[in-house]
Amino acid sequence: KVTKKDLHLMSEKKIKEINTFLIPAVKVICEWRGKDFGILVELKKGSIVRNLEEKETLIVPNLNGLNKDELIVLEAALRMETFDMDTLKKVCSSVSTFKTSVGALKRKKFFKKDGENMVLNENLDLVKKPDKFASFSKINYTSISYDKKLEPTLLIEEVKNRLNRFVNVKDHKECFIVYYDVKHEN
Repeated sequence: KVTKKDLHLMSEKKIKEINTFLIPAVKVICEWRGKDFGILVELKKGSIVRNLEEKETLIVPNLNGLNKDELIVLEAALRMETFDMDTLKKVCSSVSTFKTSVGALKRKKFFKKDGENMVLNENLDLVKKPDKFASFSKINYTSISYDKKLEPTLLIEEVKNRLNRFVNVKDHKECFIVYYDVKHEN
């Protein structure tokens, strides 16, 4: 992993200050379609860490608040990926509250408009292909000096419950993500 010394060596500009933050996280061991893999989730916003070095994250969709009709519409949309309202309505003919359900899913940012069609929001890729978000980085428990240790805003159980809607959560390991905030001289 990158250290403060590495940051100084790699920087093209002179560094004024580097602050080290510890972000609470959990590596959740999941099983999906017979395959085991880990997903790293930071516990401040509940985002999956896709790439540690690039700080690329993706919010875990919260399916727990969806009612039965919303789930039926969402499952149909997941099978279609891109869809227009007429096609989706035909597939969801059993849903009496179709318009209300679609409106709720749009407000909850599960769907977004793409020209004349609707598409699924990117974070629903996690529901369709969770193994695509596997984290292969090993947890390295070492002593490190830090400036601030952030407190979690999400409980591990809440993260596991969200993930359990589309994968089998087998285990978890608590950890911290080391984040360096680099300030350069002007």
